[in-house]
Amino acid sequence: MCKVIDAGYYYTMLLDSLSAVKMKLVSYADGDKDKYVNERAFAYELYRQFANRLYDDVESEIKWKENRPSIVINAELYKCVGDNNKEDNKGRKFPDIVIHGGQHNTHLQLIVCEIKLKASENEIEEDLNKLFDYMDSVKMFGHPYAYAVFINIGPRNTFETNLKCALRKIDKSKGRLVCISYDCGIVSIVN
Repeated sequence: MCKVIDAGYYYTMLLDSLSAVKMKLVSYADGDKDKYVNERAFAYELYRQFANRLYDDVESEIKWKENRPSIVINAELYKCVGDNNKEDNKGRKFPDIVIHGGQHNTHLQLIVCEIKLKASENEIEEDLNKLFDYMDSVKMFGHPYAYAVFINIGPRNTFETNLKCALRKIDKSKGRLVCISYDCGIVSIVN
């Protein structure tokens, strides 16, 4: 018999994974803490850290599969909201990371995540609206995502200011949104 999925368990696993991302793996070789490589390198390292926790060893994976439905992490996944009938990608919104029951299991929508490097107010607003679309994606996927996570890589104080301005412009009552600052290896929940 399968246990009920606790999205909070995977959210905590994501936070642990985020804390394990090392600055030296996502910054330039010269060691300048203000020079991050890019959000893709960061996203891949976060993906790797999460996958290591999810599938930490063969024995626990067997136990995990016996007790839980299969959960996967995908990056740059073609699981988009928007007009799927368009041949180009205009109007489609692709998440950076998705933690879910797989491409065809719409009952396990756990976490959708956007990552930005030193996000401006407009970039934050755009990505938060995208995350809210996923939180509101019942028509498209059958079930909304339990958590929407926005991760900003860069100075926390600038992010907090830009986030406050962006949140004033959007409807923030659409679900569980968590905004996180990753500033020189320090992880902080901002909202």
